[in-house]
Amino acid sequence: MVTHTVYHQNINDSVRVELVYENSPVIAGTDELSLVLRFRYIGPLNNNAVARNSKQPEHDSPAQNDGWFGSRLSSQFSNATRALFLQQLDTMPEEENDVLQDISIYLGYVQLFGYYSINDRIVDASIFEELQKSATFEGRLAGINGLEITFDQHKKGLLTGLTTLFQSDMNDEHTHIIPHYSTTQSILFSDLTFKPTQLNNNSTSNKLTRSFYVNMKLPMDLAPSFRSEAVQIHYNVILGYQLKEKNGTFSNKTMFFPLKIQPYIDRFGRQPLFHLERPRMNQRPSALKNVDLNVAGSSETAAQPRHVRKYSEPDINGNFTRRSSNASSLPNNLSKKPSTINMELLRRSLGTTDSTRRSSSEDLPATFDLSKDLETKQFLALLNELNESDVMDAIKLQEKFEKQYHNGQDAESNPRQNLFNIIQDYHSVQKQEFYSADDVADMEGQIPVHQQTKYIVKQDHLQLANLTLSKNIVRVGDHITISMSFADAQLETKGVEVRLIKDQVIYRDEYLRRYEYNEVYKGIKHGNSMETTVFHKPVSTFDAEQLNVNVQVPATVEPQFKTNFFQLKYLLQIKFVLVDAYKLTRSPEESTQKNRQVFDLTSIFTDNKGSVLYKAVEGISNGLEFTVRLPIVVLPSYEYDIAP
Repeated sequence: MVTHTVYHQNINDSVRVELVYENSPVIAGTDELSLVLRFRYIGPLNNNAVARNSKQPEHDSPAQNDGWFGSRLSSQFSNATRALFLQQLDTMPEEENDVLQDISIYLGYVQLFGYYSINDRIVDASIFEELQKSATFEGRLAGINGLEITFDQHKKGLLTGLTTLFQSDMNDEHTHIIPHYSTTQSILFSDLTFKPTQLNNNSTSNKLTRSFYVNMKLPMDLAPSFRSEAVQIHYNVILGYQLKEKNGTFSNKTMFFPLKIQPYIDRFGRQPLFHLERPRMNQRPSALKNVDLNVAGSSETAAQPRHVRKYSEPDINGNFTRRSSNASSLPNNLSKKPSTINMELLRRSLGTTDSTRRSSSEDLPATFDLSKDLETKQFLALLNELNESDVMDAIKLQEKFEKQYHNGQDAESNPRQNLFNIIQDYHSVQKQEFYSADDVADMEGQIPVHQQTKYIVKQDHLQLANLTLSKNIVRVGDHITISMSFADAQLETKGVEVRLIKDQVIYRDEYLRRYEYNEVYKGIKHGNSMETTVFHKPVSTFDAEQLNVNVQVPATVEPQFKTNFFQLKYLLQIKFVLVDAYKLTRSPEESTQKNRQVFDLTSIFTDNKGSVLYKAVEGISNGLEFTVRLPIVVLPSYEYDIAP
């Protein structure tokens, strides 16, 4: 059985919209945004077959023990009840016809919408006012119905709808919304009608539901979904439609379904620098597939479920399959339902409208210059080089051609495979052959040349511990094992506190909100950093020579990335609680003492034989702390459904 995450919202009491994502989350730069929209009729059905008896009243025979007055009164009440029942029975068909009216939905479309929100308690929102205005069309953010905005008091109409969607307090007057990406509207249908008078319990699924399949390729430079106290980045799949009101006019309606996006990463371990200051509105989606499954005959009831298993590490060259969603922490409008939608078969059976893959020269637009196409130029350069080479060089050129146009392109088009290769062997990024076409601007390398996993921790030349990390390049949802050895320690460690810190660094002071006395938000520390602890574990190390601590990278956090005005990175923080048991930090005269001083225990009882009973002290007067921070690399996961 295949299970998917299902989002649902009601158009009215009779029609529910269900959105089913095939993959969650999706990676930018891929065609993983694949979904099915189902309009399901959930209203009353025409199952009322009322058995009508004769309207002629039948008088009940009076009981043997009733008197004349009692039987007369009972007969009158019985006759009145029957008359009222028969009167209601006569009007019932008219009332049923009112309830079972046709329900029509007009001009349905989908589009993708991305925006980021600024908390002006922390970030100076005035810097983004012009960006917000430039992304406003006809009084609506990104020109989208339901996102009406006025710059005098722009919070009321806009944020009321988003509050329900994200289940958070978005009505805060300090929150400012700036769109940065939207696509054009992709029409699903012009008229969709349910006829309840023709529906009953025996109706097939095709009559009770209308399903539409949508698949598109995302740009690779889309910033990932992100949440912090200062900035949030969100994406939505928007469903728009019209309803006919009682007065005959049409009203525009909009539904927002959340979409989670992870950042793109290429085979060299590079990631785009995301420019949030460059809004892109009404972009035509690439490789768009949009199919009415009922009309196309690809009914969801006819599709057979495919075998699904978790993507495992040995499957280096295998296809990436989907595993079931984790519904334990899903919002209230989510549910985990069995689905027989075979999206893989849908995608294979449907043709693509990608303008970069054309079957013949007749499909090319008149303005398309074949000699200026990048892939064509690379191919012609190879042919020219092949023509001028001898036989031995031709063999090498053939191998180069196969690497560039088969292996290289396959890896480039599959970021999940790139991530898998990096996690398994980070040296793989250095083994990739680099071509001139790979020299792309605004790409930031994420993988260090050497992965440092061993450290010697010292304070004032006195050794505290030897640290070893199992790895420092991890994916979201992974874990790191920290091994600590105190065998050669010169200062005793009585405890350690391990934290995984999500560090959001705002580049320039100009972006920070300044208050009356030029102070910034209280959460800003260490310069322009906002730190959030996503993992915390204190451990006692009394008389321990070896300690292992497993640090879990939560599946709900975001991978590291950079934008034009802030950066997200991760740090491992280890705090040592120390005791100078041998007074090595004292003056040279005192440090010659070799006897260990007991600071952590106190005597509470001594018997006649000299036996002593100790207990731990409540505080250590000569204790001290020492903190180290180690950078780690947190990448997106190559698995599906790692987080809601």
